Amino acid sequence: MLEVVSDYFSWHYSQSFKDLSALISRFGSFILKFFSIKILIKTFFTPWKLIIDHSHNRKLYEITSAFVITNIMRLIGVIIRTFVIIMGLISYLIFNLISIFIYIIWFLIPLILLGIVFLLFQKLVNI
Repeated sequence: MLEVVSDYFSWHYSQSFKDLSALISRFGSFILKFFSIKILIKTFFTPWKLIIDHSHNRKLYEITSAFVITNIMRLIGVIIRTFVIIMGLISYLIFNLISIFIYIIWFLIPLILLGIVFLLFQKLVNI
């Protein structure tokens, strides 16, 4: 019986802790890739959906119109990308806080179980 408990503690604080860390790491990587934060930062000032107006003629109002439309689409792109980046970073922050809580719980579960077993054993002895 004591060997089973010893094996459990050995597994819980070594192999399963490594597996839990790998799982959390993969999920964190998924969040960053889901929101594609790196790509959004690299293309921050790119016009939204690459909507730009090319003026084929050289008339002043067409050149001005193309300039205005392209810059409006850049502004829309910046606004949307900023919103998505902020949501991604908030999601990643919340995920990290939950991960810290999971690590604490994972570390304490065997100790809590031992405490419960000890209290139950103490009550059985006092009966």
